[in-house]
Amino acid sequence: MTDTGKVDMVMNVVERPSGGFSAGGGISSGITSGPLSGLVGRNPNLVELEDKLLAMQQPESKTREPPLLIQFRLFNNGCAVKGTLLVNKKLPPRTIQVRPSMIKVETDPKLLNIRTENSLEIVGTSNQPKRTYLSRPLIALLSYGGVPKEYFLDVLSTGLRDAHGVLSNKRAALRVSVNHGEMDDFSAARMILCGIPLDESYLQHRLSFLMKEEKKSLRGGKLHVPECCYLMGTVDPNGLLESDQVCVILLN
Repeated sequence: MTDTGKVDMVMNVVERPSGGFSAGGGISSGITSGPLSGLVGRNPNLVELEDKLLAMQQPESKTREPPLLIQFRLFNNGCAVKGTLLVNKKLPPRTIQVRPSMIKVETDPKLLNIRTENSLEIVGTSNQPKRTYLSRPLIALLSYGGVPKEYFLDVLSTGLRDAHGVLSNKRAALRVSVNHGEMDDFSAARMILCGIPLDESYLQHRLSFLMKEEKKSLRGGKLHVPECCYLMGTVDPNGLLESDQVCVILLN
């Protein structure tokens, strides 16, 4: 999902020594090489931009705080920039600080007299997803990394118990209907929360369909894990972390 808006800002390109900094997402810079993250100034008057960011987030996570990390594309006076941005309150308002590795297309000095459209496109933001699932490859990797197999069996048992009790147990029916809510726009979940009995004919029809989908997901190793977050990482912009250190911020 993307959102594009015209921008009026100052863009500064800064140099930075390479190596010795920790990359985001649990991988050090000694393992992964990639563009460094840029910085964006915090402007209390940019209410419109924050509203656009909020519209991209899940309904239950709407706040007035902007996300910590933003994936973006920027076109500024013929220059094309792509990467991630971190909010830096020390920068002046309406200022974006980018690294040289983030610049994909340089401004052509021969075309300085040609008027160009400046725009900032928000590709994605750091946020907590509604549901997190395991998969067969991920289970294999986690098992190899030392996660006890009893954990996966427990998650699988919970899923099977919910799938088998979806037609008679209200709690199990609600869990399954929420897990597959995107398939029916959460209509089954809303019916349950409104107090409609589970033996109502249409609700039984919807729950039967969702039960089949739940069993199909479990057979494919798609195990729902509650209260988990996907990590969206970037290189430490402050240079405070060592090559074997990682900082994880569990806010959004």
